[in-house]
Amino acid sequence: MAFWVGGQVHRLEAGDSIFLPRAVPHTFRIKSPVARGLNYISPAGFEEWFRTLGTPAESFDLPDTVEPFSTELQIRAMELAPKLGVRIIGPSPEF
Repeated sequence: MAFWVGGQVHRLEAGDSIFLPRAVPHTFRIKSPVARGLNYISPAGFEEWFRTLGTPAESFDLPDTVEPFSTELQIRAMELAPKLGVRIIGPSPEF
């Protein structure tokens, strides 16, 4: 995976970790066919982003395909962002 954090690109491999500080613009790109990761979010509250915008998994298997965000989901994200203190500055940089 590659992470863009505050204008710098960090390329991570299996076993690597990265800190994404609050209030510092960041995004990521998955650069391999499969990526697995753990997110630790502090303080609590941002998990509402995933509850509201995500879809519960039906199994522990990875999906065969992933669809791009629909326009409806993008609108919902824009509405939810200020409630969670998120500022979407999009579009993402190319990296």
